[in-house]
Amino acid sequence: MPVRLISKQEVASLLSLEKTIEVVEEAFAEYARDLAVTPPVLCLPVTSQRGEIDVKICYMDGLGMAGGKVVSFYEGNAAKGLPSVMGTIILFNGETGELLSVMDGGYITTARTGALGALSAKYLARVDAKVVGVIGSGTQARIQLEALKLVKPGITKVRVFSRTPANRRRYAEEMQVKLGIPVQVVSSVREAVEGADIIITATNAYEPLVKDAWLAPGVHIIDIGADGEGMQELDPVIFGRARAFCDSLDQCAAIGELQHPLQARIITREQITEIGDVIIGAAPGRQSDDEITVFDSTGVAIQDLAAGHLVYQLAEAADVGTVVDLSGSASPHPTMRYLGETLDHLACSMMGFQDWPPREELTTFYQAARQQAGGDPISWRMGKALLKAIASNKTVIVVTGEYEPNEFEHGESDGPVGIAVLARTLFKLGCKVVFVCDPRLFDVHRAIVDQFVGASLEYVSFPGGTDFDYQTQAADILERFDPAALIACEKLGRNSAGEYHDASGRNCSTHENRVDYLFDLAYEQERLTLGFGDHGNEIGFGSICEVAMEVSPWGRTCKCPCGQGIIATTKTTYLLPATVSNWGAIALANMLAALTSRSDLVHTEGRQRWLQELVLENEVIDGALLCVSRSVDSIDGDVDLAVVKVMEAATSRSLTTRAAYFGPRA
Repeated sequence: MPVRLISKQEVASLLSLEKTIEVVEEAFAEYARDLAVTPPVLCLPVTSQRGEIDVKICYMDGLGMAGGKVVSFYEGNAAKGLPSVMGTIILFNGETGELLSVMDGGYITTARTGALGALSAKYLARVDAKVVGVIGSGTQARIQLEALKLVKPGITKVRVFSRTPANRRRYAEEMQVKLGIPVQVVSSVREAVEGADIIITATNAYEPLVKDAWLAPGVHIIDIGADGEGMQELDPVIFGRARAFCDSLDQCAAIGELQHPLQARIITREQITEIGDVIIGAAPGRQSDDEITVFDSTGVAIQDLAAGHLVYQLAEAADVGTVVDLSGSASPHPTMRYLGETLDHLACSMMGFQDWPPREELTTFYQAARQQAGGDPISWRMGKALLKAIASNKTVIVVTGEYEPNEFEHGESDGPVGIAVLARTLFKLGCKVVFVCDPRLFDVHRAIVDQFVGASLEYVSFPGGTDFDYQTQAADILERFDPAALIACEKLGRNSAGEYHDASGRNCSTHENRVDYLFDLAYEQERLTLGFGDHGNEIGFGSICEVAMEVSPWGRTCKCPCGQGIIATTKTTYLLPATVSNWGAIALANMLAALTSRSDLVHTEGRQRWLQELVLENEVIDGALLCVSRSVDSIDGDVDLAVVKVMEAATSRSLTTRAAYFGPRA
């Protein structure tokens, strides 16, 4: 059963206040038509811990969805460095009862509460309302004014009061910039509310703040703060001449502002109108310009469900969040699955352009690597894992490059090109990219990679020595840089006998700088490691070592005395076998572009052509033809461009599809 988990940051990136107002309005219309089931709030006291857990849940027929919010209130959390209030939204399929999503409820609570306050003004405030008085300077005081400005764009002036002078000054400065209207700081509640057309109260008060005598004819009051037994912001006398409205009569009568005039018998329940009835036209809203209206809001589960459903729809369309099966696996959204299949296929399916490795060999490599990756497209798996890794730690180590006197003095073209593309993508995502390679290739790699990235990377050598030296150097580098991930593209790894071989079975241990020791230690430390290779002798093939040994022509034999074949034993978290290792790295770069909705990160045919020119300028050879050429591993340069062009088109189409549902993302 796949469940989409959506974080606080992801919720905030998806949920606009404008759309929240729309869905909350629809929810209260459905509520008024008795198409929603809303049981009373379940309250679980945790007295010994000075805490309480509340459950607000409902079913909405129009959405075909059930769910709501679980909120905890723990007084002692501040001393533990934790929020005092924490909320989580849960969504269920209304037809089957399947759990669909779990998401952070903090911003949803903020937005849906602001949306309802704005809706009350839409239906109850005067059409010509211009002056707003705000009591409070916290989160709700901000979101209420922001939402109000969306439904009442004619507002021209705001006055704010809160108990702490610094807080009200900060509120005025921030909201004035955000909304582009004057926000005046005043020194009393009276100054804020006298002459105001709309009043917002968003405090934790337990005694009346707003007096009846201060109210101008025609004012509309949005009472947000009073949502608990005993809480109070308004003089009950106000209700003697004002019309009372609320979100839920039963709830507001028990814990809202309305508890006080009802207890004092200033009004009766029959005199109170639920906002849903006004929205559907079953009850009148404002009836004159001089009429005073009060809206009491305590928050109803339908708001959480409606806003949560909106977030879920947008997350599904844009593949935001993490989809986890309750068995522990994860699977991509269909849009990303299609792109992942396409990128993987392009990276691996061009084997017909060369006779070696045979098509069946690389196909078997890929199938084994995909199974090891959980059965999903490997480029998607790599992309999700890499984005998760760099979310908190921006350092990534990349390795590539083959040096050999007389043949590979400037390296080979398969590897550096892919690393250049990935380095540019990671750099644009804010990462620090560290290039660990043979110092004899520093100048060549700088000339290609740095120029392509448009920045100078940090280059670190991995010099030769004994096995102990390599292990020590690996530990030093990991300790020094503490990378979130390590990526190897077309980089040799040692076989079971500790020897390095080229794809033809020839031993090349003498010239190899043995950076696979770095990956062995990183894998042991459970860091994210990614590998790209084509023949089985590269870093990463240790993950499918037995399969590779069986199908490779040089799997269990070689042209040197070790006789153990060419297959590398170094494992990586994920391996993407590719016809050309560069193509695997480019597939990952494009997947990162899609997952982050960054069209500027899509690797283009034009950029690939530039890289081919840089390869020629720096006399980097085709590793199969052993000559300087636009080709790579004997595959013609135009074919190389064609593969990149199709990857570009597929990724751009994916971004367009996501944008159609979701709109542009930052």
